[in-house]
Amino acid sequence: MIAGLMSGLTVGLLSIDTLELEMKMIHGTEEQKKLAATVLPLLNKHHYLLVTLLLCNAFAMEALPIFLDAIVPSVWAIIISVTAVLFFGEIIPQAVCMGPSQLKIASMVAPSVNFLMICVGIVAYPISKVLDCLLGEHHAIRYTNNDLKALIELHSKQALQEALRNPNELGLGLLPFQTKMIQGAIDIQNKKVKDIMIPFQRVYSLRITKKIDIKLARKLVKLGYSRIPVYIEKDKNTIIGYLLIKTLIGVDLKEGKTLEDLISDSIVTLRKPLYISPNDQIGSLLNKFINGRSHMALITDNIGKMEKYMNRYLEDEEGISMNEFKEESKAEIPKVLGIVTLEDVIESALKEDILDEADYDLENNANLVYKQDRSEGGSVNNDGYIKPNLVDIIHNKVQNKLIRNHTVSPQTPMC
Repeated sequence: MIAGLMSGLTVGLLSIDTLELEMKMIHGTEEQKKLAATVLPLLNKHHYLLVTLLLCNAFAMEALPIFLDAIVPSVWAIIISVTAVLFFGEIIPQAVCMGPSQLKIASMVAPSVNFLMICVGIVAYPISKVLDCLLGEHHAIRYTNNDLKALIELHSKQALQEALRNPNELGLGLLPFQTKMIQGAIDIQNKKVKDIMIPFQRVYSLRITKKIDIKLARKLVKLGYSRIPVYIEKDKNTIIGYLLIKTLIGVDLKEGKTLEDLISDSIVTLRKPLYISPNDQIGSLLNKFINGRSHMALITDNIGKMEKYMNRYLEDEEGISMNEFKEESKAEIPKVLGIVTLEDVIESALKEDILDEADYDLENNANLVYKQDRSEGGSVNNDGYIKPNLVDIIHNKVQNKLIRNHTVSPQTPMC
């Protein structure tokens, strides 16, 4: 019985995955948490436990034929010993200890095993320390990013097969779109900003001397951008911030003031973007976006110089005039390589394009609404102000399209 118990516990205890126990302690039921908390400290002493169980098992196995040889003939002693060891010392105990109640049995015998480890510790402990030195301490399996992606993909495939067999059951596992999202989130730390940035040559921007009139307002509404970089010289690298298009709602467009005049009169303000290197990781940029200071980032090879240049205009305490700034900005300007918005980062993480005004289908919807709106008087009302409801109409149409496609899209700024 002792040999069978030790054999069963050797297989039953050492086959329990410590990582699985750690997960049960976090997300398991109260009973599972209690069982895992009892067994986990025992399994963390892997070599000590292994040597203790094998030592006791070897002692019992060797004692059985010697005991039988004293009471029956040698031939019968061998037959009985082999039969007893095979069935009652190996097969039955191991089958029981590895059955559905494996964790419960392990929890029940844990106090006894701890006591046994103390009893044979004078022999088992030194041997276990030697094994620790030679083989290293046993730790729970930790998956790499690629392992996690493969595990999630296998889980998704199995869940899909199960769903096909049982279509009425819900919550059987990850759906394909969930798998794609999780894998994208894992990959995001390995991607660089330059992999998803919009080249600066393709970026729509405004010069600060541009007149903000009805014609431009209609164009901006049609483009559908929510943030537009603003520059001051012929060189578009002379960006001093970006304009939130929604701040133009309420501006009297009939006056035809330049953007520079609106800024000087404090009617609108420019926002300061983030400055990042093309080799920065997307995960790091996402953390900066989450802080909410800005949802647009400029990519440049010289972050320090770009910040100094832009801060000279946006944050000068003494108040620098536009003319003074233009004179000073004639020096070498850091080159802007491109821009990245929060939407670009989210699309990279989701591995899916978010349907927005820049996409083909959405552009068709926006143009359709724009034409309808013009038949009702245009996107700018008779008083020369942008109609806020046009943006709402487009947003509602897009939202309905997203729902029809079963696509979840966060409300992110676009550029």
